[in-house]
Amino acid sequence: MKHQEFTYNDKLFEIIVEETNNEFCVSVLQEGTLVSPKYRMSFEVNFDISQQNQQKGIVPLIAIAKFDIENETYYRT
Repeated sequence: MKHQEFTYNDKLFEIIVEETNNEFCVSVLQEGTLVSPKYRMSFEVNFDISQQNQQKGIVPLIAIAKFDIENETYYRT
């Protein structure tokens, strides 16, 4: 499991990346509470994106999760 923290509107959020049986799962927590949907990507899709864009596919998935918090798509500050 990997963690990445970021701040939005003076609130600390934590992005969690977990690897399950055959996929990555990205979620956003604030003070230990889930404040986003779980974003999922299979290992196969991650590999395909990596081959095409020279970066891990999980990177844009993390960016989407962060974008949704910053644009208050799911979490309202």
